[in-house]
Amino acid sequence: FAHPDTVKSVAVSADGAQLVTSCGDNIVRVWNASGGPAVWEYRVRGGACVAAIPTSDAKSVVVGEGPWVLVL
Repeated sequence: FAHPDTVKSVAVSADGAQLVTSCGDNIVRVWNASGGPAVWEYRVRGGACVAAIPTSDAKSVVVGEGPWVLVL
């Protein structure tokens, strides 16, 4: 679960299978909780990514980006 900058948030999916992280490099990453490289990444474009959490069905990620909230 390596990150090149400060980790700003970590959240676990409801089923415990995935982790969602946001980092000071403004990339949101989704990881398999069992380890390995990130399985999905999204670079926040408009501002600082302050938090990211999976939805309860683990099909989307909610991202707090500056004054905005994104659902990916």
